[in-house]
Order: sequence, then structure tokens, then C-alpha cells
Amino acid sequence: MRQTVFSERMVAVALFGVVLLAYGVFIPWFGMYGDDPIYLYNYHLLGAGSFPQFVAVDRPFSGWVYMLAMPLFGTTLWLYHALLLVLRWLSAVFLLWVLRLI
Repeated sequence: MRQTVFSERMVAVALFGVVLLAYGVFIPWFGMYGDDPIYLYNYHLLGAGSFPQFVAVDRPFSGWVYMLAMPLFGTTLWLYHALLLVLRWLSAVFLLWVLRLI
């Protein structure tokens, strides 16, 4: 029998394709959801440096992500959704990496 072996790079590209098909095609129709208006208002009111303290109670790591992303993306929503697309892909790649370690 022939055994098919996929390289890690090939699997990562395939995962990116899946994420792109699942989420990327809808980026033009995504808008603001949940607490997005509050985050944008906080950015305009206090600046990007206020995010670690703003979210320290419930999501401390996300404050650093927003602190880095807000000055780059401003109020352009599709850029945030593209960042989330990449973060979803990275989480799938890291999950695969952890499963291979196990």
C-alpha cells in the first residue's frame, strides 16, 4: 500500500484555504459586532495605550493586540476582520502543532 505523507507547509496552506473559504469570503459584509463600538470609542477617547488597563479584568492579552492593531488600522473595519482571519488560521496551525507534539 502507498502511504500519502503531507508536509507541514502543505497542511498549513490547506488550513489557510479552509479559513479563507469559511470566513474570508464574507469580509465585505462583516460589520461592527458586540463590543467593537466601545473599543473604537475608547481608542478615540484615550488612545491605544489605554487598552491593557481597559481589558485587564477579563481579557488581558487582547489589550496588547488592540494596542498594536489600533494605530495601524484606525477605523477601517475590514482590516480588523483580515487580522482575525490570520489569527484564526494561526490558531489552527498551532493546534495542529500541539497535536503533533502529543
